[in-house]
Order: sequence, then C-alpha cells, then structure tokens
Amino acid sequence: APPVLAAEDRVWISGKGPKPRDGSNKGTTKDVGFLRCLSNCVSDCQKVAYGQNKDRETCLSECQDDCCETYEECTGKLNTVGM
Repeated sequence: APPVLAAEDRVWISGKGPKPRDGSNKGTTKDVGFLRCLSNCVSDCQKVAYGQNKDRETCLSECQDDCCETYEECTGKLNTVGM
C-alpha cells in the first residue's frame, strides 16, 4: 500500500488548491472582487462601440479571462442567472 502523506505533503496536480477553511470566498467564483470586476467588464463590453455589439455570453467569456486571478476563477463555470 502507498504511504499515507500528511496534509502539508500533498501535491495538487490539477492546479487547484485546497478550499479556504475560514469560510471566505476569496479566490473562488463567488469572490466579491472577482464578481465586481466581471460585472463592470461585461457592462463595458456590451456598450455599442464602432457599430459592434457583443452578446452577453461572449462578453462573459472574455471578461472571465480578464478578471480571473486563480485557477478556480479562470476555469470555473459561472452562474449567470441574475447577473
């Protein structure tokens, strides 16, 4: 049987770190800073500029790439209901 590793000896192969234990949403797709950035970016993206109008899904995809700072924010599925 493989040896049992202590929690601090774990290797996170996926690039995803452990969930914060303090109950905060920092670094997740529910992080207030991330959501604020996303909201502002989508609003700016949807403004008609030079006769081009982008749909909400295109803007969300582009803005997620611009606003994300962690693996979960960059790859997580966004709940777009109510945004």
